[in-house]
Amino acid sequence: MVSIIQVMYGSLIGVIAILFTSFLPEKFERMGSTLVSLAAYAVLFYLVVGDRSVSGLIGVTALVIGLASAIASWDIVEKDENKVFHDALTFALASSAYLVVTTTDLLRLFILWEFMSITVAVLTAFHKKKESVEASLKYIMMCGTGSLLALAGIALVYLETGYTSFEFLNRASMLPKILLITGFGIEAAAFPLHFWLPDAHMAAPSTASAILSGITIETAAVVISRVASTEPLIQEILVVSALIGMFVGNISAYMQDDIKRLLAYSSVANVSYILLGLNIGNKLAYRFSMVHIMAHGFLKASLFILSGLFIALYGTRKLSELVGVLSNTYIEKFVIVAAGLGLTGVPPFLTFWSEAFTLAGVFLANNVVAVIFAVAVLLSFGYYFKMFYSLSIRKPNREIKASKVSIVFASVLLVVLAILAGLIPSLIISYFNL
Repeated sequence: MVSIIQVMYGSLIGVIAILFTSFLPEKFERMGSTLVSLAAYAVLFYLVVGDRSVSGLIGVTALVIGLASAIASWDIVEKDENKVFHDALTFALASSAYLVVTTTDLLRLFILWEFMSITVAVLTAFHKKKESVEASLKYIMMCGTGSLLALAGIALVYLETGYTSFEFLNRASMLPKILLITGFGIEAAAFPLHFWLPDAHMAAPSTASAILSGITIETAAVVISRVASTEPLIQEILVVSALIGMFVGNISAYMQDDIKRLLAYSSVANVSYILLGLNIGNKLAYRFSMVHIMAHGFLKASLFILSGLFIALYGTRKLSELVGVLSNTYIEKFVIVAAGLGLTGVPPFLTFWSEAFTLAGVFLANNVVAVIFAVAVLLSFGYYFKMFYSLSIRKPNREIKASKVSIVFASVLLVVLAILAGLIPSLIISYFNL
């Protein structure tokens, strides 16, 4: 039995321990922060992996992505930037995802989510550049509005039922549920409330982007689906919104030259896949939409982390300026091709099973919706092919530089885990009781 109190205290102690490494001599500070971060992730993973539920699945996914981000931060965070502060923030963000999905009280959920939002805002402005500060302010305005709407919804639930527990949410009227859905829908970057996400990704460190797109927005999608489950009409609205969001995300990704914006719009599409499966009213689709959180999270995080390699080596995120930079490499080429193909849903990746069985469940619920979903998934092949063709097949238009070991290792780790998970989908489903 997993103790939420243990996880909460473990998260707090981990953040404090990472921050304390700032008192080490300067030449040991970066190494100390990295080692303490890895230890903190390992301890929290030990606590969370015992939770054999959906919450455990999300917690494990968040902590694995966080662990990979901690490894990659060695080369992604510049020497003149505060790595200790970065590591503490990313650990706090990754560890709080589990706490958000385990809470059964709306007020506690709001407090935890505000903590996550503040962390994302600070990480978005981490580089202290003009675009970083502007993106952070945009995020604060968007998500601040969402928070006010969610808080108003919680207040109305309390006024109508006398409780703030999810257990009594079905007694509330439609209005507070709509306010909650809208508020957390902004946090989930769900269509049409997704506009802040690409800017936040462009500005944030690649490690923070890995956690944000790999698990944070998916966590919000689970929260709004819990609220929607009490109101069939809201579920129907979310299904329509998800179908539109798939196409908006995928089509927008085609038009991007910036690799992080491309990946951000792809995340909008994938959150839409998850929202569709969670709200279509079919158990098979629901189960494998939850699996897709892990499947998508590992692969998308690996690509965001790898984008940090391009920024560190070449100072750019634009595909047009990175032509062929992976053409003479093997490991990096493997990551970009494997993760790109994996995100389109090909075997042996876990995404193959998550997308195929979500599609099957959607088909059982509504075959017309299933056809639309299938077309949206097929759309993603084009821009991922464009990405890995441009980076790894075309001839380079600039001098190719030596890679950064920590970034490559972290990316490979996530891709390998995605492949291994794809070999044991039934074990994942049975272990987490999906």
